[in-house]
Amino acid sequence: RTSIRGLLRWFAVWRSGRDQGAGSFAQVGRDLGLDPEAKLRDYEAAMPAAVAAGALETSLLPGWNVLVWESPADLAAALSGFVRRRFGDAAPPSAAAPTAPSLRSLLPVGPVKARLFRLAARTAGGAAATAADLEEVREVLAELEARNPTPRAASSALLDGEWDQCFTNNPAGGVVWSDGRTARRKLLGPPRSPLAALPLTGRVTQLVDLSVGEYRQRVQSRALGLRAELRAAVAPTEDGEAWEVAFRSFTFSAAAGRLPLRARETSGYEGVWRHSYVDADTRVMRTRKKGADDEWVFVLRRAVT
Repeated sequence: RTSIRGLLRWFAVWRSGRDQGAGSFAQVGRDLGLDPEAKLRDYEAAMPAAVAAGALETSLLPGWNVLVWESPADLAAALSGFVRRRFGDAAPPSAAAPTAPSLRSLLPVGPVKARLFRLAARTAGGAAATAADLEEVREVLAELEARNPTPRAASSALLDGEWDQCFTNNPAGGVVWSDGRTARRKLLGPPRSPLAALPLTGRVTQLVDLSVGEYRQRVQSRALGLRAELRAAVAPTEDGEAWEVAFRSFTFSAAAGRLPLRARETSGYEGVWRHSYVDADTRVMRTRKKGADDEWVFVLRRAVT
């Protein structure tokens, strides 16, 4: 970091006194990469032992200053070529060069998430998604999941807290609207009650507390503070990438949970829910019921209260 004054001095060519020709942009030009061959020579000169041993190779690739962001495929190809020249085709696994997909994990993830959230808004959280939309979602999710920064994501403390659902491809999810930040779904009242027939919707969130192995899906309506909530027991699998899930109970209440109206046990569902992307504000969860082939994806964002 530098001050504005320091930055201006970096470019300054004016000198006090009479010798106004003393200023020069040579160093600035070299720092900005105007002569990349000169920068390579400087680099080599700094490692005379490596040069003497014939262990140093240099190559000019597209890019200006942060090559791994600008030209990952070119960098992967150059590294792969170096490994083949140094170790031959049978290079030991520990010496294998990074591939383009692994380098992709280093790229900025913000634009990928922004595109996914725009898709969530455009498709009403998945409710209005066409086949073309779902294919685009699959492509964006592949980009995002390739950059998952959290190993053993299903056991990470990052999961704890409340999350807004903003997209799902599950047609039984009941979603009716999303702006890419939050979503609303049908609020189903208790069967055989007047509330069951009301056309109510509510904000859908997920609440996670791994310290007690509990997951809750909540649909909260503004009308009378009506709330439907499903509770499940969750336990991370041995590899830490998924949850073993078992539904436990369903409750329906008013006044934001303070006035219980109906509660029932809801055992019978068991599934494996895999967390394919987790960071501080975004989750991607893929769910599958045990014994079923269908897999459903849920995209969630950290709730803002």
